Amino acid sequence: MIRKISPYLPEKSIPLLNRVMANIDTELRVSKPRKSKLGDFRPLGTSGKSKISINADLNEYSFLLTLLHELAHHLCWVKHHGKVKPHGEEWKREFESILKPFVLSNVFPVDVSEATWNYLKNPKASSCSDENLYKTLRNYDFVKDDSVYVSDLAIGQQFEYIDKGLFEVLAKKRKRILCLSIKKKKRYLFQPTVSVNLIHL
Repeated sequence: MIRKISPYLPEKSIPLLNRVMANIDTELRVSKPRKSKLGDFRPLGTSGKSKISINADLNEYSFLLTLLHELAHHLCWVKHHGKVKPHGEEWKREFESILKPFVLSNVFPVDVSEATWNYLKNPKASSCSDENLYKTLRNYDFVKDDSVYVSDLAIGQQFEYIDKGLFEVLAKKRKRILCLSIKKKKRYLFQPTVSVNLIHL
């Protein structure tokens, strides 16, 4: 089942993943890159099976972590049929159970393993929600660009965010970065892990 996605995975993960997938009946698909999500799980497709899709542009460790995240959704659905919260305690238990063997088998590099252990203490909707894990995984991306994290900018610095124009950092809150749109004169809250292009004035 995982043969078609094996090129996207760490080679060391494949035997473990084969064992995991032996009792899981779902369709796996590699998707075009999506800005809104790294992967998704859909309970029932036209084939009567659940469907899992993972973005093709992820590095091998991000791809694996996202796949395990979505497989935990599948296992949770099989047991509870959508009667529990998507990222509630039931999902967290499934995710921790499915992920731990990969961490213990040193499938991930040391820095990713350490960040993953910390993430497992309270896993969120995606690895992007955990600043330390997201930044650690980004170190293994295929293409290195000149972007920076908005959390790394100082108050008053300006940056460009994709096609949304110029912004200025106003304040750093506990979980968000408050920024001002130069053009619209409106304030927006950014996730700390958002990648932006620094403007040198």
